Amino acid sequence: MPRAKGQKVENKGGRPHTYEEFGQKIISKIREGFNFKQACQFVGSSYSSFNRWRKEVEGYEGAIRKAQDEYQQEVRGQLELSLYQRAMGFVQEEVKIEYGRDSQGNEVMVKKVVTKKTLPPDTASLIFVLSNIAPHVWQNKMRDELYTSDGKVANFNLNDVTDVDVEIIEDYAKDKDQQETDQLKR
Repeated sequence: MPRAKGQKVENKGGRPHTYEEFGQKIISKIREGFNFKQACQFVGSSYSSFNRWRKEVEGYEGAIRKAQDEYQQEVRGQLELSLYQRAMGFVQEEVKIEYGRDSQGNEVMVKKVVTKKTLPPDTASLIFVLSNIAPHVWQNKMRDELYTSDGKVANFNLNDVTDVDVEIIEDYAKDKDQQETDQLKR
């Protein structure tokens, strides 16, 4: 609807939100894993105010990035622990509670059973962990490279390799395999 010249426009956006009131609350929600819009909505601030503070408030953008990094590090730590537990196997407690009614009709616990379940190591998790922490030893693909004792790729021309060289390499590979087998047995 057109307005007459000089007529005031009603602000339908509500009262302006202040950084002091909402800025740190939004940071806190981002640190918990909320995205920007969700964090604003949860604390009751507008997304446009949030974006204005990002431009105008010194250090706010850095605080947002830091909160995101902290959340990602927390999640990563939990996922790594979970993967480690799956790879190694673990014992998990399972609690089953049965409820019933007493003579007055109130809900009461009738029975509580706690059982411990042993979950064995998960082969896929083991392979994933080993191939990431020791990729030169545990790989999911074949390579036709030879490595020196310090883990570097040995450079040589296959045309220059003699039968004696092949025997030396085969002996070395057998010794290395035996060493790794011995280490795994310990």
